[in-house]
Order: sequence, then structure tokens, then C-alpha cells
Amino acid sequence: RQHNHQCSRMRFSYPWLFVVLQLGLGKAFQQRRIANSVAFTRTGERVLQRPSTCLWQAKVNRQTAWNDKYQELVEFKKKNGHFTVKRPSSLYSWILNQRRKRTGTEGCIPHTDEQIRLLDEIEFPWGSGEITWNDKYQELVEFKKKHGHLTVEYQSSLYTWMKTQRQKRNGTGGYSPLTDDQIRLLDEIEFQWDKWNDKYQELVEFKKKHGHLRAEYHSSLDYWQIIQRRKRNVMKGHSPLTDDQVRLLDDIDFQWDTTRQTTWNDRYLELVEFKKKHGHLRVEYQSSLYVWMRHQLQKRVGTKHVTPLTDEQIRLLEEVEFPWDMDRKTAWNAKYQELVEFKKKHGHLRAKYGSSLYVWQTVQRRKRNGMKRYSPLTDDQVRLLDDIDFQWDANRETRWDDKYQELVEFKQKHGHFNVKRPSALYSWISTQRRKRRGTGGSCHTDEQIRLLDEIDFPWTPTGSSLTA
Repeated sequence: RQHNHQCSRMRFSYPWLFVVLQLGLGKAFQQRRIANSVAFTRTGERVLQRPSTCLWQAKVNRQTAWNDKYQELVEFKKKNGHFTVKRPSSLYSWILNQRRKRTGTEGCIPHTDEQIRLLDEIEFPWGSGEITWNDKYQELVEFKKKHGHLTVEYQSSLYTWMKTQRQKRNGTGGYSPLTDDQIRLLDEIEFQWDKWNDKYQELVEFKKKHGHLRAEYHSSLDYWQIIQRRKRNVMKGHSPLTDDQVRLLDDIDFQWDTTRQTTWNDRYLELVEFKKKHGHLRVEYQSSLYVWMRHQLQKRVGTKHVTPLTDEQIRLLEEVEFPWDMDRKTAWNAKYQELVEFKKKHGHLRAKYGSSLYVWQTVQRRKRNGMKRYSPLTDDQVRLLDDIDFQWDANRETRWDDKYQELVEFKQKHGHFNVKRPSALYSWISTQRRKRRGTGGSCHTDEQIRLLDEIDFPWTPTGSSLTA
């Protein structure tokens, strides 16, 4: 404790002496640490390093490690014929480090002349573009090992890279040409220089699966078929098909003629197949077949700028019971389904007064009664409404429900029953009180009394409710 106190006094009394002692002791500890450092010879013998040879030995160790990695790279080149090292790996990281050294990246010890000469002897790829190519090539090799083919995902980075290699081979796109070594490597994995074969194979698989060549509208396969027809007709901007390509397309009964009649017949056959499979013509909303059916309606009505249907086409559509009123049926079904969901949620069919569902129910009653300006309901529509206990009779009971709903909305909005007088709702409230007293004609039903009690209906006009 006394020693520490004296050291503290020296530190503040003679600061320069304290710094000198600290430096001296630090150097002594450093020399002792160097003297006790341990290294291994190439034979594995454990030896002590002397302080005078420590820096020299470290330099030798770096050179030895560099030579080992260089020899590993030479062996890799002899075995594989290229420098496309798998990533991540220690050899891959070492290659990147050699490029950083050559470019003088900060923090990297530069190469010696001997090291540069050795790397040049094995045609080491110094350029960063080369490593990028090798990386993508290695990725493509791994893809083929995993999937067994080179049909990569459309518009993926690997797809774009493969497209660039074709452009380089053909001398298009403004890219530098491929080297002979790069072409050889791509040929080794059966790289398809012409993408035509990829799409043709996709079309063959499509026919095997679906039994026809009618690809989805606006899909890549549909667009590719259009291009083939343009090539066959030698249209401007399209290179013509080869005889072998024409033969391959003929082998799968490719449709070269794209007239309107052919397209119409294809869609009609698709509609026939849909009905055979499902037993109806309620196709998926906004599907390509749905859009085609809507188009036939426009043709039948004679919409402007639309070619009308022929008598033969109308006859064919009627044979499959084509729904010419599909627009109205679709809207009716949507509202009916909305009414069904409303009843499931609330337990009744009393929609909000003035809402679209309320108006729709009123229209159904008018249609059932055969009122002018309304097309009558079909038997199927009547049956569906009966299934959910739809109230056809718009009598006093129905009007009572309407007024009750109006009163509920008034209470929710204002928080009271002080309805302005004179008004229809004011008169209705007065009538309910008279009914309850037995002086207003017909009496309430138990259900009506329960509903009014639920909203705290003021049976006696007292206090602020005297106006009502």
C-alpha cells in the first residue's frame, strides 16, 4: 500500500520519469514475449524463435502460406481446366485477395514481382469481370446438377446471364465476345445457344398435359406461338423459321392459321369441354373464357365496332344453352348471396332502410307481382328466395318493419326519440302507443313489442319525449 502511494506521488511530481519507465518496461515485456514465442518447422518440429529472427520468420511464413495456396490453385487448374472455384471456399477467398493486392487495395500487402510472374504463367484472371462470369457459370453448373436441365426461372438473374451469353456468341447487344475457353465450358454442360428449343419443349409438354395447344391468353407461351406464325409468314422484324423448326411444329399439329373463325371454334370447343366437366357454364370470373363469353353477348346485341355473330355461331351456342342474360344473372346471384350472408349474420332479412340490399328486396317483390317495367323472376330465383324465407307480401307487417328500422336509425343518430312533428315517423310512433293502449286498431304482436322494448321505446310520452 505504501509502494502504491509512493508511485502515485512520483507520477504527479515527475510525469516525464513515469513515461520513461513505462516505455522501458513495455519494451522489456515485448522482448520477453518474442523470446517465448513458439513456431513450427515444415517437419512439424516445435522450436523457439529468437528475437532477432522473429520478423524474418513471419515474412517466411507468409511466403510459405502464399506458395501453398498457389500450388493448390495450380492443381485445381490442371484438374478442371479453369479457375471457376466453388464459393464460398478458402481458395475462392484467396483468389479475390490476389486481385485486391494487384489493384493496390488499402490494407493489402502488395505482390512481389516473383508472385506476379507465377500467376501470369498460369494465365490467372486478374479482371473482376472474369470472376463474375466464373461465378455465374458455377451457379449454372450447380443448377443443372440439382434439376437435371438448364431451364431456369424466367427473368431471374441466371436467366438474364444466359441470355447475355447467347448475345455475346452471336455478336449482338454490344457485348464483348466470349473467349474460346468460355464457349468450351458452356458446351461441356450442353448449353443451348438457341432458346427456340426451350420454348418448343415447353409447348410439347403443354400439349401432353392439356391435349391441345391453346395456351393461356397473353402468357409467354401464347406470345411465342404468335411469333412463330409471324416468322413463318416472313414478317418484317422476324427472322424466318428453319425447315427443321417448321417440321418440328408440324409434328405436334401446330396451328399456322390464326383466322377469327379458327380462334372462335377453339374457344367454343373449350366452352363445350367446360360444360361436360362441370355440368354448367358458370366459368371463373374474369378468366379468359369468361371474357370470351362476354364478347359473344356484345356480338349478339350488336355493340358498335364488334363483328356480329353468324347464324351458325348462334345455333352452336344455343345448343350448349349459352346464358345470353349472363350479365343480369351474375348481378342477381351476387345480391342474393349478399342477402344470404346478411341473414346468417343478423338472423333476419330486415336490411337497412334505403340501402342497396333493401332496395333490391323491394324490386324482387315487384318482379314477383308482375309490375310493369320489371322482368319477371325465374322459377329458380323464386325457389332460392323461398329457401331463405323471403317475405313476398309487402303488407302492413312489411311496412311496420320498414318504419321500425327507420326509428332504429333515428335513435342511433340522435340518441333520443324526439321526432319532429308533423312527420310520417312521428305519426307511426303515436300509432304504436295507441296500439299498446288498445285504441289504435290492430294490436301489436309479441315480436313487435319485444323489438320496441329492445330499443327502450317510450310507451308514454313524458319529459323530453312529449313532442312525440
